[in-house]
Amino acid sequence: MIRRNTHSIIGKMKRKVCIFIKGVTLCLGMLFFWGCTEDKDADVDVHVGGTRLHLVAFPQSFYDVTPLQTRALPAGYVTYETLTPHVDMNHVQIQAYMTGCKDDDNKNDDVIFSSIFALQEEDEGGEKKYSWSSTTPTIEPGDYYIYGFMPAEDADHVSIAPYKKESEAVADYKDGATLTISGLSAVTPSDVCVIVGVKGVTKNTEAPLPSIENVDIRLGEFAFPCDATQKESYVYLLLEHLYAGLRFNFSVDSGYDKLRTIKLKSMTLKADQGNQTTVATVKATIHVKAISNSNNTVSPLAGVEWEPETYSASSTPAALYQGNEKTLTTTPQEFLACFAPKTNSEFELETVYNVYDKDENLIREDCTAKNRISVSVDQMKSGEIHSVNIVVMPTYLYVLSEPDLDNPTIIRIE
Repeated sequence: MIRRNTHSIIGKMKRKVCIFIKGVTLCLGMLFFWGCTEDKDADVDVHVGGTRLHLVAFPQSFYDVTPLQTRALPAGYVTYETLTPHVDMNHVQIQAYMTGCKDDDNKNDDVIFSSIFALQEEDEGGEKKYSWSSTTPTIEPGDYYIYGFMPAEDADHVSIAPYKKESEAVADYKDGATLTISGLSAVTPSDVCVIVGVKGVTKNTEAPLPSIENVDIRLGEFAFPCDATQKESYVYLLLEHLYAGLRFNFSVDSGYDKLRTIKLKSMTLKADQGNQTTVATVKATIHVKAISNSNNTVSPLAGVEWEPETYSASSTPAALYQGNEKTLTTTPQEFLACFAPKTNSEFELETVYNVYDKDENLIREDCTAKNRISVSVDQMKSGEIHSVNIVVMPTYLYVLSEPDLDNPTIIRIE
């Protein structure tokens, strides 16, 4: 038996994300080309040697606002380690393209090289630090324009082309780029983002990197001048959400928590339109254009086109949590799911958990609850988040002999 009393909050989770690229070369870690189908010449005309290049991400915190409220992208950045709702960064990769001119025609219509950056997790003073790195030969000095997206592993096929302004005769990467990404799951635990701004910073000493608040990074600027005389160069990247989000705030009823302990085993979400066909995978065509952004509030996204690719009775369940048992308490714990806008509006959340008494004796194993979640396709756009509060509770708490005390089949949605 499942009782529903739904209340939702639509909020903006659109954010800036800052990633810095260290060095004028890419030569650390393992080189991957999974999901990249760029021009075969994209990795030629490069030379061995040089310094190392790293990517480190600083996403902005998520924010809730009312459905009709709009706002500018505010300042303020955090690391992925402290981002809430937490985004699982396990195995997340970044696809980056260094574009520009490699011929004598003075046209910035070439991909000089592309690379997938693999996640590396380091421990600094007892704190986890994430960075992305790849092994690629040294790049030539010159003017580049950087584009890309994450997570790279979520895509089956990727292509990139220079953006053509109406006032220009030819397309040029200095004006922007069009990314076409296919094979994206319609429902995923991944936070799918696209690069929307770039800023290079030079560092020649052992001094720490400048705080992101002191870096004049602009939405819509993608140029990266690479100076080979500098031993180390950093490139900060801003990323913006492509998907909408569902944030589940899980807690246990306070009265029930005094008698039993709930330990979560797994949580999955899938799109399920009932008798209607469900979109399983999508293709996104993303247009980003270079703009002059004096107040740093205008998004360079010139449009995102969503095209369903495959259909099924229901989508493949996205694992929002799996692994060791996680104890749920009266304090809400957040879990994030993302979905492609303008595709599905009906979802099924399945939660599996164990019930223990307060002496840690297992009372019930593999309790399963399924809840239907409905969202408005018209309201849920890229960068918006829908919050759902979920409370685990039994039916007859006051009857201590009631079997439901040990088998809390009710998950209440507030």
